[in-house]
Amino acid sequence: MLQRFCICLSLLIISFHANAGETKKVVTSVKPISELVSLTLLEHCGMDVAWQKRLFVKDDEKINRMLIREKYLFVFTDHNYLYCIDRHKGTIVFSLLMAVKGLPVDGPGFYENTMFFIVGNKLHIVDMEVGRITKTTYYKMIGNGVVFPPVRNKEYVYVAGSNNRLSAMTVEGGIQKFEAASNDGALINSIVADDNYLIFSTETGFIIRIETDKPKGVWSFEVGGVAAPIVRDDEWIYVSSLDRKLHKLSIEDGKSGWLSSTLIGESLKDSVRIGKKVLYQYAGVKGLFAVDKDKGKKLWQVKEGFDLLCENGSIAYTLAKPSKLVVMDNAKGKKLYSVNFAQVSLHAANTEDSLIYVADEKGRIMCIKPNKQKP
Repeated sequence: MLQRFCICLSLLIISFHANAGETKKVVTSVKPISELVSLTLLEHCGMDVAWQKRLFVKDDEKINRMLIREKYLFVFTDHNYLYCIDRHKGTIVFSLLMAVKGLPVDGPGFYENTMFFIVGNKLHIVDMEVGRITKTTYYKMIGNGVVFPPVRNKEYVYVAGSNNRLSAMTVEGGIQKFEAASNDGALINSIVADDNYLIFSTETGFIIRIETDKPKGVWSFEVGGVAAPIVRDDEWIYVSSLDRKLHKLSIEDGKSGWLSSTLIGESLKDSVRIGKKVLYQYAGVKGLFAVDKDKGKKLWQVKEGFDLLCENGSIAYTLAKPSKLVVMDNAKGKKLYSVNFAQVSLHAANTEDSLIYVADEKGRIMCIKPNKQKP
């Protein structure tokens, strides 16, 4: 029987599981943990620790990913274990073995109050209110490999396969409704969808909108190759392309939202982060750029930067190499200060509010609150 231990500053939560999706038995105990980031240093910079906890991981296990979805922080390990944490309180909502160690897991995707992921040719749906797998659907057409995590709306699940096809399958029953492909038959590498639209990208640079229930084209737009997933923001789609440009396209008609696409100057292999008024684009050796969302104008560049942590009004908290927090003023386009994050090895980009989430591979997680700006 496997064991899981979740340690808060003063709380140890032990979870036992035997099978994927099984609910947990919890007991408590007391044990302190060391600081991931110096509290004194954070206080000096006008920041407080909202909470800190340690998730127990085995000697040969590591945390390898964190992501934010609304009020939840999802933490994944390389043993296919998932923790769902209330990101405001730091409490465990549920924990789940997604698949046995070594099996590939595609996802997760989200729809309303559910999370879903693919293991093999099975789609597992997790009700996040009860914290367990409530439905598993077998999709016989999934089996040759999934290129992009599943995306769904009310009626269909959309999957991009290694056969260069987008498959649309019914949520109920897993029946294939249709397949779609680009005119050049290129690999489909990302999908965005809701009940009203379905858009996908190809590695050769085609951005294509089709009907949600049939492979009928609505519009297409071509860029110089795409390696990063396209991203939706309200009525817009952002495309980080290999032609060294960031593109803003209307979901309605595929037309550009800027007078001209923003030239970053480096092939873009990572998706843009969507802030309230600013976009954050990582550009490899050129670092992290901030771009005005409305005008497409570059605001600043952090040459060692690689991702956004959060925004606090017009202030952007970013991560830079080697393991440091760099705080930027978007309005003035200048650096304010930096903080040593030497023990931090993972983070979750937060575009929901002004909380910072950082971790190390062995289970320490810290939520930091920027209370005020440093003078």
